[in-house]
Amino acid sequence: MWEMAIGNTFGATTLGSYGAYWISYAIIQTPGGFHIMDTLVANEGKSGYLNTLGLYEVGWFIFTTIMAFMTTKSTVAFFSLFVALDLTYLFAGLAYLFNDGSNPSQTLLRIDGAFGIITAFLAWYNAYAGIADESNSFFVTPVIHFPWSAEAPLTPASRRASAPQALALAAVAAAPALADDLTSIKHIVLFMQENRAFDHYFGTMAGVRGFQDPNVHVSNNTGKSVFHQPVNSSMLTVSGGPTNDYSPPKNVSELMPWYLGHQGKDWPERAQCMLAGTNSWQQNHAAWNNGNIDRWALNNTPYSVGYFKRSDVPVHFSLAENFVVGDSYFESQIASTDPNRVTWFSGSINANGSSVGGDTDLGGAVLENNREPYCLKGKDGAMYSCRPLHWKTVPEYLSDAKIDWKVWQNYDNFGDNTLVEWRQYQVAAKNKTDLAHRALAYSGLDAFYEAAKNGTLPEVSYIVGPEYLSEHPPYTPQDGAWLQRKVAEAVMNGKNWNQTALIVSYDETGGWADHVMAPHASRDTPGEWLNDPFDASGTLRPTGPGFRLPFYIISPYTRNGGVFTEVSSHESQTLFLEKWAKAIGKPFHVKEMNKWRREHLSDLVNAFDFSKKNTSVPHVPKVPTAKKDPITGTYNGAWQCLLKFKGDVQPKVPYGEQDAHKTLETEKGVKKVRGNLTEGRYLSFSSSGHRLSHASNKLQTVKDNGDYSKKQLFVIHWQGTEPKDNRYLISTAGNSTQYLTSSLKLTSHKNQAASFSLYDKGNGKGHSIQELSSHKYVQLSSQGNVSLSGQDNGHISVVSVSL
Repeated sequence: MWEMAIGNTFGATTLGSYGAYWISYAIIQTPGGFHIMDTLVANEGKSGYLNTLGLYEVGWFIFTTIMAFMTTKSTVAFFSLFVALDLTYLFAGLAYLFNDGSNPSQTLLRIDGAFGIITAFLAWYNAYAGIADESNSFFVTPVIHFPWSAEAPLTPASRRASAPQALALAAVAAAPALADDLTSIKHIVLFMQENRAFDHYFGTMAGVRGFQDPNVHVSNNTGKSVFHQPVNSSMLTVSGGPTNDYSPPKNVSELMPWYLGHQGKDWPERAQCMLAGTNSWQQNHAAWNNGNIDRWALNNTPYSVGYFKRSDVPVHFSLAENFVVGDSYFESQIASTDPNRVTWFSGSINANGSSVGGDTDLGGAVLENNREPYCLKGKDGAMYSCRPLHWKTVPEYLSDAKIDWKVWQNYDNFGDNTLVEWRQYQVAAKNKTDLAHRALAYSGLDAFYEAAKNGTLPEVSYIVGPEYLSEHPPYTPQDGAWLQRKVAEAVMNGKNWNQTALIVSYDETGGWADHVMAPHASRDTPGEWLNDPFDASGTLRPTGPGFRLPFYIISPYTRNGGVFTEVSSHESQTLFLEKWAKAIGKPFHVKEMNKWRREHLSDLVNAFDFSKKNTSVPHVPKVPTAKKDPITGTYNGAWQCLLKFKGDVQPKVPYGEQDAHKTLETEKGVKKVRGNLTEGRYLSFSSSGHRLSHASNKLQTVKDNGDYSKKQLFVIHWQGTEPKDNRYLISTAGNSTQYLTSSLKLTSHKNQAASFSLYDKGNGKGHSIQELSSHKYVQLSSQGNVSLSGQDNGHISVVSVSL
């Protein structure tokens, strides 16, 4: 019953099945009662009874063979336990089948008894090994791991088992955590806004990978962190009327992130309707600069590295921090709106080598915006961004799976409903089919609010906001905040709030800078790199994923959830839909998604904690109602802003006025961490009322009293090559960097550091930290002792801290 309660399918199946065996065996063998033995002997004779019992034992031999295969990624002792038990059943069955008419074969029965004794010994050994480890005993029982489990760091599968945990081992590591609990969600709302970057909105937020990033990338060109962006007099002007201080003085060679309202007075209001740069493939790949990320100002604009604070975007901060914010969510393509929204709706841009195939007759490769029925031609002569598109989309998969869905939009949708670019939707519109009604009808957002209130939302909703509320510069964050508040409150105050997940994202950065680029596939990965059509030489460049975007999930299961750290992108929303659909018995599989993205991007499930359901509705700051034209009724807040300030809305670029500490200011605070760890934060590890510390250059613990200092903080350093390659060095935070060794000592020599994996166990169970050479787990005891254990019994709480 306990294994069922904690969601351990393997443990529940095993313990329940073998419990049923002994109950049934007792019923068969006990005289009287059900009269099974008496009836068989009377009808079939003693030989018939023994044959029946033999077949019964052989049936359990077959079942145990299957269970033995399920343990092949655990330990040798645990696997051997099932093999011995399997042979016990086999020889018991053979002994009864090869009977002399009145008694089972005595020889085979003795062999069966021998294997029974071996099974009992192995069971006790597994139980003893689970107790006699470093965290409990001075006398440690050795346990041998299979080579293949030892060499598989991507799953925490090599664990020692104690009874009854031994029987549950495999599923703890390999079962799809939380899949059953996803059925608690009945309504998913996907809401995508426009053109903002993570640093631009949330770089100052506490507890996220922002301006205090301890792992900030260092450019090979400058030798400095990418917070130091080179500038020079060659910088181009941008449309929108930049001020005459756009280019730097001769004595200034770099620009750091800067607050857009730094001039005070009414400049925070003016900056609401300012422009940044361009979101095109060319400029954003130029900013990436082959991984150096050092040309945001040079190839985009100096405004690109500008940012807002909480006071400028209070609704965004409130929604993100009252629920769960993702600080490792990336645009799918290093490009503009169409490539990213096409990915959001279909999982692909049809690049050469992709799962769709790259045939321009199907449309694509979608690298830039294009609404016309023809292809664009690159400098290398290659055709790209062909229209119309003609491959299957996610909404069509939803229909096939009998999942109710709808796109909610007004007439002024900014062209952001890219489903109109697919041929099948154009045909559906002409024929006025159900597909067109669900995807293309202008039912209006007021209808969404009403459906949310009444509990009549479909299972999946897509929201495409009005143009002037989209947050695409110059459309203001404040007007977008008004829309986000309306949507969030409609969901939170609606009849089905306790069963809903609202996922808020942005399509791409819009020319605003972010300092983190997503990990990319290797150059030979199909569909992930292509010859750049904007470069006459056809240089090979990645399509994505790109830079980070604001991202948060609003649900009773993400309330006060902290920060979600897994590498995610627009494909992750589709992967979440797939995982949820499978859980509710309506599975589908988007075959158009590239294999690499399916394998390496998060499915967002760990952002939810289904052990905690909090339906309370937080206070969300009020913002002024989005402005409208009094005659036409259309939104026009950005134009009213521009008129009010006569177009003078581009702030002065603070060349030569920056102080590194003041420029990279960050709010103080903490956030709980959800998801498998990625780098970029100062981390605290605690368990059993104690927190890891490195005071006095020694790994130890202190009482977990809620106060933090750098002596209690650590930094992880990624050693992997793919997003889910979970290998890290762990170092101390502070002026003197030391690394954690395989014996949990501290060393100043990086080459002596050990590699660790850090996994979220899901569903509020905390994280595990595994030392990879020994395959043992970091444990903090209730007495404050730190040790390595062969068994993952700990529940380590991870918190991201900004001091």
